[in-house]
Amino acid sequence: MNDADYKKLRNKIRKMFHKWQQPMGMRMFEVNLTWDRSYHPKGYAATTEMSRWLYHSYDITFYMPTLAEMDDEHLENVVIHELTHCLLAPLSSNLKYDEEGHMSDTMEWNTELVARAVEWIYRAGADSVKLNHKEKKQ
Repeated sequence: MNDADYKKLRNKIRKMFHKWQQPMGMRMFEVNLTWDRSYHPKGYAATTEMSRWLYHSYDITFYMPTLAEMDDEHLENVVIHELTHCLLAPLSSNLKYDEEGHMSDTMEWNTELVARAVEWIYRAGADSVKLNHKEKKQ
């Protein structure tokens, strides 16, 4: 990946990250973004995430060559998914990981379901999902 493509992709991911940070309630957390210009060592992941949830601190590493192969919609889904991992980190702290450091398929699936729900609600607009206070009181 040449420098120009790298910088363009990094800036695109940063914009997506900042777009989703507020609606997902992540502004109170320290999230460190790392940009790796190589493929994941095992070749299968676009990102990795390290959580220190007790300290509200997270590290997300983006493997740029893998991400460069994605269209913008898929790329944004990855950003939302990784932020969702941060939100759900306390729930996954007691899960067992396999010998390669993968979390359970159940947690991955739950993370993806929550990520898609967050995205759907955001895109639907706040007004379309608010409860009408008059209806609620009845």
